[in-house]
Amino acid sequence: MKVDLTEGTGLRGHLDVVDWKHGIRGWAVDLGAPSNPVRLELLAGQECVARVVTSRSRPDVVSAAGVAAEPGFAFGADELRELPALALEQPEARLSVRVDGEALLLRAAQPMPTLREFLKDHIEEQNALRLERLLENDLEAALAHLQNEVRPLAGQELLAKPDGMSGFIEAVSTETAGLLPFFGWIRGAGRTAIPGLLVDRGHHPSAVAFASFPRADLPDGAHGVIGVIKTDWQPQDPNDVALLHFGEGASLHLRTNLPLAKLRNEEWLECFDRHRPRLTGPLVSKLRRLVSVHSWAPGNAAKSGVPMEQSVDRIVALPGFGVFVEGWVLSPTRRPEALMLRLGARILRSDPLSTFFKPRPDVARVIPGSARLADAAGFVAAFRGDIGPEDLKRPILKFIFEDGAATNHELDARTLFVLGHAAKLEDLRHLYRDPTSEDFFPDLVRALAEAERPRLREMTPVKVAPAPRALIVALPDDASEIHLAFSELTAMARRKRLPGVAVIAQSGAHRALAMSLFKSLDRRGAAACSLFLVPRAENAAYVLPEVIKRVNCAHLAFLGPGLHPDRAATDAIEVALCLPERAEGFGLPILSGTDCGGPARHSSAEAFVAKREEVLAALAELPVRLGGLGSRRLRLPLPLASGKGCVRRGWGADPGRMLNAANDALSGLETGP
Repeated sequence: MKVDLTEGTGLRGHLDVVDWKHGIRGWAVDLGAPSNPVRLELLAGQECVARVVTSRSRPDVVSAAGVAAEPGFAFGADELRELPALALEQPEARLSVRVDGEALLLRAAQPMPTLREFLKDHIEEQNALRLERLLENDLEAALAHLQNEVRPLAGQELLAKPDGMSGFIEAVSTETAGLLPFFGWIRGAGRTAIPGLLVDRGHHPSAVAFASFPRADLPDGAHGVIGVIKTDWQPQDPNDVALLHFGEGASLHLRTNLPLAKLRNEEWLECFDRHRPRLTGPLVSKLRRLVSVHSWAPGNAAKSGVPMEQSVDRIVALPGFGVFVEGWVLSPTRRPEALMLRLGARILRSDPLSTFFKPRPDVARVIPGSARLADAAGFVAAFRGDIGPEDLKRPILKFIFEDGAATNHELDARTLFVLGHAAKLEDLRHLYRDPTSEDFFPDLVRALAEAERPRLREMTPVKVAPAPRALIVALPDDASEIHLAFSELTAMARRKRLPGVAVIAQSGAHRALAMSLFKSLDRRGAAACSLFLVPRAENAAYVLPEVIKRVNCAHLAFLGPGLHPDRAATDAIEVALCLPERAEGFGLPILSGTDCGGPARHSSAEAFVAKREEVLAALAELPVRLGGLGSRRLRLPLPLASGKGCVRRGWGADPGRMLNAANDALSGLETGP
């Protein structure tokens, strides 16, 4: 049990100073051994956060105690540096100082503070510095910071005192949720960015930023203001009164005009520009920029006063990732500082790491006098954000300039393509010389894989004929390959070596050919024939578990799109299906031009023979790989056959550097660092 230092011990001491600015200082002495230093611990709750020993001169203590000692000590900046971080976890932990190895606490003139109380001045100082930086660099973030300051007041009842009446909010725009541009007037406010609580039927933590200008119709000491209110308040009835409480103890308030006028963001910007020569305060340009950013009325270039021409060549979108935009912009007076994009209700900012300007000589050829500007007229910008399919409509592109001006341009939705649907991964090479080296690439391929995942197992059964043993063949959407595959199947069927055949065909340009040849094979009656249609043949491995279950085969062989077994491999497949008791699962080596004439080293999911129970679970757990079987990345836990022939790749290009890099990134995301 801890006790204060008392006369029951030889130890004496006291805490003289306890505050963040000056540290924690005092003295301690062991009267039984005054020349020995006393070791002291600083505690926050039960946790020791620092240690010191007495080593400082204190003549007043030495004189009073009549001993020779150096009893002074101090926990200074070095010893206290961990307290701010600790206060985030344990703000109510109370500080104390004890003798090391003893349950003895030093006394202070006042009760010892909690971490929150001890760091109050420090926290206020840091908040002020942060607010100053935010006001300089990001006005909207600064307003959010101020808004958080008044959240504790949201549950309190505030009284509007007559002598606290400080002005009116005369008109607001409600186009942008969470940010209301306004006009009004105020009396005697020194700061141009203040926290406040807006009260109507509810309590709404808010923050206000404004610039001021002289108005002859106002009382002495008052001035007109034009600014923004960051709040979740939305005026419902223009004749309802709302009060914005602010100032020390929320003692001051602004009142909404009756009736409260409504305006659009564009009207606010026009009024702002009319008053701009008379506006004063450090936030003038930042206020206009903030409202411009949140104003999305298209076709405002003429009103903005920015002479410019622009065009967008293509928009490539990927749900779950964001949007790429390529185009050009020409202005003889200024260059865009940033870009924003609105899709449906979603607003995205250009990623500075993936946005660049480039020459557009084609523009110089069609716009007279633009040769110099065309050297950097082209742009490619990435807009990162978790967009959904429902957002892919009504695109509006915003150019933001250094002086706060902004222009909005409604884009032709016909230039919008969805990656993985109307655009391929390789198409990004038209935008970026090497997309694989861009910062966004891992997130891009993750989003592509997630977009692909729901489609991997899409399948339509056309005809199902159960068979205890079956050869399952996936067909590419290529006429010559389809003819060749069915000629091989027909030859095997004639030898009565196939109890069952299941064909997985692509619902593409050659769907009718595949169905016609399947019917011819089925009419021969040499095997139980099944047919399944899939959107893309390279994803056949992902539908295999369902095909196996529907055909109900206990033993199977599988050949992926464009694979053709040689004579030895054909014999091995037929033996395995006709004499299953002798068959053990194995993968077939695959030869192609890119394999340099040598067999594969791993058992691929493209060509194998197996028992149902050997592969069903493994197939169900295949990782998502872009390109599916065409990625050459899908493996099964089967031994690679030796002496059983091989299969040759007659269709399907090498995955290429881009697809390989994408699947490398997916593998890295799955395994982690």
